[in-house]
Amino acid sequence: MACMLPFPDRFEFAVKFMNALPDEQQGRSNETRLILFSLHKQATEGECKTPIPWFGNPVEKAKLTTWTSLGNMDKFEAMRLYAKIVEEEHPKWWEQVDTAETVELFIPNILLRLCSSKFPVLSSLTKTLCLQETNKRISPAPAPRPAPAPGPLPVGLATISDTDGWLAPCFAGIRPRARYQHSAAISAHKMFVVGGNNGGRYFSDMQVLDLDSMTWAKAETLGASTSASALAPCAGHKLVTWNGAVLLVGGHVKKDTKHDSLTVLELDAENYTWKEIETTGSKPLPRGGHSATVFGDLLVVFGGEGAGRQVLNELHILDLNTNTWSSPSMNGLLPAPRSDHAATAFDGRYLCIFGGGSCTRCHADLHLLDMETMTWSTPACLGQLPSARAGHASALVDGDKWYIVGGGNGAAGCTATLLLELRSMSWSTVCTSALRTAVSSEGLSLVAVGEYLISYGGYNGKYNNDTHVFKTGVLTATSAAPEPAASPAPAALSAPAASPAPAATPAPPKPALSGDAAEKEAAAKARQQQVAEAERRAETDKANIAGLAAAISRAEAAEALLAVAEKEKSVLSMKLVNTKECLSNIENVLSDSNSKTLRLELEVEGRHLILGSFDPGYEMPNRRAMQIHDAHTLKTKQSYGNYSNLRTPVK
Repeated sequence: MACMLPFPDRFEFAVKFMNALPDEQQGRSNETRLILFSLHKQATEGECKTPIPWFGNPVEKAKLTTWTSLGNMDKFEAMRLYAKIVEEEHPKWWEQVDTAETVELFIPNILLRLCSSKFPVLSSLTKTLCLQETNKRISPAPAPRPAPAPGPLPVGLATISDTDGWLAPCFAGIRPRARYQHSAAISAHKMFVVGGNNGGRYFSDMQVLDLDSMTWAKAETLGASTSASALAPCAGHKLVTWNGAVLLVGGHVKKDTKHDSLTVLELDAENYTWKEIETTGSKPLPRGGHSATVFGDLLVVFGGEGAGRQVLNELHILDLNTNTWSSPSMNGLLPAPRSDHAATAFDGRYLCIFGGGSCTRCHADLHLLDMETMTWSTPACLGQLPSARAGHASALVDGDKWYIVGGGNGAAGCTATLLLELRSMSWSTVCTSALRTAVSSEGLSLVAVGEYLISYGGYNGKYNNDTHVFKTGVLTATSAAPEPAASPAPAALSAPAASPAPAATPAPPKPALSGDAAEKEAAAKARQQQVAEAERRAETDKANIAGLAAAISRAEAAEALLAVAEKEKSVLSMKLVNTKECLSNIENVLSDSNSKTLRLELEVEGRHLILGSFDPGYEMPNRRAMQIHDAHTLKTKQSYGNYSNLRTPVK
């Protein structure tokens, strides 16, 4: 039985299991135990700040060296690696853990899914009552606003035919470096990708994908560039567009570039430089992993992770006309603190928040904020509820279709591309991708261009720089738990009553295909199926190769650490031998000195005895006189040799 706990609960139970084992059973080798120690320290305490001593216990020095080599690895990533190694060393470890403590972690999801799968009638009634109660708490939405007329599609995207799921087209130019926790935005048929993280290294570059020519290029700064106009390396920031301008909001930065408040930068599209917007009001603290959503001339920032890695659930609003921050008071139950969640604006009135992670677990809840009444609510939803996740990406299509892609729950990446129909609050699964593809990873970016979705990057055990395209509307969204047709549930956000819409005119039937055309269509479908099967096999082989490469890298790292430890042990052994030889020489010198001193003292004492035997009135000299006498005697000895020549003749 595999462990189904999310992180960090899985990590905590894995630590308890390992602590209950004797040291010799925790790992098959000393290198494994060393790596487990370092990952545990990284996950619980963060980056190693303890200096490595030159001398001391070699084992403790090896532990500190391994811990330091992890650098500023993310704590969540360290937890995942720790649990992965435990599962490799002890495949059945979860069966040996007392699972009584974990029951409370699954009660809500179990009850909900049990109700949906075992009692569909009760489930339908419960959802209907919940939706009716939701309608009482949520103000009626205004009539749908007419969507702006869509502009012409980029030439390059228009050439992509209907695809069965996500497609990885061929792009010209040099692909950007693999990364995650970056951000992307669309402006003038170009996708801008800014910043990101790869192995703890933050990026400050800006990559541009021209959707007309389907070409990648690095944005080079034109004209004079100063430190004020250059972007500091960052990750976990957000890109938004407002009135044709591209804005960069917040993000994690290194210590030497930290700010006192959340920064908002505006891109100069002519020379690709950044200018910080001077803001006033109640400025929020700096953060990363937050959401930034535009409502007309308002920028709404929610949640995120502060500079001290504390998870937040604050909401701040920036008036983009006056550049003034405000923190309004809100009603209802606020969402739990979270970061790396998804957010979107609906009907120009509602802020939708889904998922995200905190210090203890990932979330799978959906929250709505009515921007007119500033009231939070949790709507009941139709369909199968999605699993908990964080680090996913989202994009809004046609004003009411919210697509959720990627993310992870600490155990694995989320492979399903989800669709939430915001008017009916109905979840469905559009398609499912392979586990090791970039669209099943965390920290990816997602943008919408017309009916197309474009994803880039992400992390799923390795850092990706793949670009995928998905054409919405091609696949029919399917719900794993459809409602009974006899009792349709009301919409969660119902519009005011209006005259019934005329029935849609059925589309005319397609003309029957001729024999040759039918054969060609069947052959084309067969080729598409063969290509899809080949791509799936290639993805499986790619995943297996990536797993082997990771195992080889881990073994090479352990071997390198062992070589360093052996070398240091050899150096310490040589130093110890030299030290012992020095001590032995010192002991010999001291022994010789003690022998000479004793011999001199005996000879001096004998001389005094001889003098006393010849002169009964002779008094033995005091200690100071003895010292002077000894010094004089030693000097005389050095001049004349043996004491046998120093005897005074008897008068």
